[in-house]
Amino acid sequence: MKKAILCILIASLLTLAACSTKTSVTTSGDSVVTTASTADKSIPKFNGVYYANPRFGYSIFYSDLFTSSKESDNSDGITLTSDDAAMTIWGMNNANDENFSDTFKGILKQYEKTKTIVNTDTFFAFTFEKDGKLGYYYQAISSDNTKWIGFELTYPAPKQAMFENYANKMQNSFHFVQSGMDDTSDTQTTSATNQSATTTAETTTK
Repeated sequence: MKKAILCILIASLLTLAACSTKTSVTTSGDSVVTTASTADKSIPKFNGVYYANPRFGYSIFYSDLFTSSKESDNSDGITLTSDDAAMTIWGMNNANDENFSDTFKGILKQYEKTKTIVNTDTFFAFTFEKDGKLGYYYQAISSDNTKWIGFELTYPAPKQAMFENYANKMQNSFHFVQSGMDDTSDTQTTSATNQSATTTAETTTK
């Protein structure tokens, strides 16, 4: 009887361990990205703050862990800071009609110990090390190849799992939204916790 109970307990534990890891495969053009995520209750829930930039026509939800923000002087984006992390979100014109592949290779050379996360025909992302901290870089080009958008996030090594999780969520929310936006509009920054003013962006690591 005791052996039977022990066998049942072991089988249950193995089942739970198998369910805690999820693997997804996505394709884009010739690229295939495989992501394995393990349930980690130590990662706080992602609460998004909505930011829209009218000059370059893009929007993103960034983490509310950033307690300070400053709009750039030329209105191309915003700089965010917290106690131990920093993030710059930006847009720019592709004035020289730069080749996407060459741009990616050129940017990689500016960083140390890079690891490519994804590289497609329209966007790329990689991790890096900078000034003793870890970082995450993302950049995308518009469908007409006239504009770039991107962000650079730096964070301490002990919080790597959390910030890379958040970087993925912010990357997925980063889009060109030309409709209804123009250069004369005010930049929009709204907390996702304000239900009457914006869409709530709250996700939990599963």
